[in-house]
Amino acid sequence: MKHRLQGMIAGFLAAVLILGAVAVAAQETLTITRSDMKLFIDGQPFTPTDSSGNVIQPFVHEGTTYLPLSSVARAMGKSVEWDQATNTGYIGGRPGSTARVTPETKSYTGQFLTSGQVDTYDFSLPYDARVTLSFRHEYVNSRLIFWDIQFVDKNSGKLLEFDSVGDVTERDGPHALYVPQGEYFVRVSSRGSGSPRTERYTVTVSYERNNGAFEYEPNDTTDKATKLNLNTPVIGNLWNSDDTDFYQFTIAAASNIAVEFSHEYINSNLYLWDIQVLQSGGNRLTEKRFTGNVMKDSTVTLQLLPGEYFVRVNTRAVGMLSRNEDYTLTVKTQ
Repeated sequence: MKHRLQGMIAGFLAAVLILGAVAVAAQETLTITRSDMKLFIDGQPFTPTDSSGNVIQPFVHEGTTYLPLSSVARAMGKSVEWDQATNTGYIGGRPGSTARVTPETKSYTGQFLTSGQVDTYDFSLPYDARVTLSFRHEYVNSRLIFWDIQFVDKNSGKLLEFDSVGDVTERDGPHALYVPQGEYFVRVSSRGSGSPRTERYTVTVSYERNNGAFEYEPNDTTDKATKLNLNTPVIGNLWNSDDTDFYQFTIAAASNIAVEFSHEYINSNLYLWDIQVLQSGGNRLTEKRFTGNVMKDSTVTLQLLPGEYFVRVNTRAVGMLSRNEDYTLTVKTQ
C-alpha cells in the first residue's frame, strides 16, 4: 500500500526511524510502501517497538527497507544514544567509549544415568568476550561433591574448573575468563565412587562482547599487550598464578600520568598484585604492590615523553599470593 507523507525528511528518518529522537531539517515529500515483513534475530521472532512499547512498522522507500535501528540495536545488546546538539547518533557507545553491553547466555541441561558418565557440550564463541559459568542442580541432602565442571578451549585445553556439592544447588564459577572468539566446550563429569547422582543439572555460559572494556587474552607478553586509551578504564584478572597481563598505551605529547588500580574488597593486608610501568625497551619506570584491603590506589606520578609504554600486572613477586578477582586499571593523565 502506498502512502504520501508530508514533512517526512531525511534528518527525521535518521533520528526517528533509527534512533527514536526528533530532528529538524528542510521539508520534502516522500512516497513509502508499508511492509508487513517478519523479522527474526538469532532465530527468534522480533517485533520492533519504540521506547514506550508501541509497535513500529518497517517501510520501503526507493527500494531501501527502513527499520527502527534503536529497537534492533537494543535487541542485540547495544546501547543507543542521540545527541540533539550535534545531530549525531551513537550505537554501542561514543568513539573511545568502553560501555558494557548485556551478556548473552547459553544453557545446557543434563543428567547422569551411568557410572563414569561425562557430558560434553560444544560452545562456539562468536566474538572476543568476558565469559562466566554457573551451575545449578536439584537438591541433594549431602555435603559431598558430586559434579565437576570444566570450560575447555579446544586448542589450548582446560581454562576453568570448579565443583558442586549436593546441598548447594547453585554455584558460580570462581572467576571470569577473557577469551578470544573460537571453539570451546563445557564438560560435566561425575565425582565420587558408586552410583552417579541422577538429579538434573543445568550449566549456563554467560558471554559479554569485549568492546574495549576488558583485557584481551592472551596478553602475557608485550607483543600481545592489550591496547589502552588514556583515562579509559579496562577490566581484567589474573586467572591463575602464572598469568601476566600486559597493557600498551601511547603518549602523544609530554604528559604526567599515574596508573590507578582498583578491585573489590578482600579481607587481607597481603600484597596480591604487582604493577609495573615499563618503557618500550623493557626498562622499569616504577613499581607498586597492591593489597586486598585497599580497594583503590595509584602508582606515583610519572613525567613521560612521547612514545610507547607498557603496564604489567602479575603476582610473581616472592611471597605474593595469587587472586583471580577482577581488577580495574586506568592510565590517568594528571
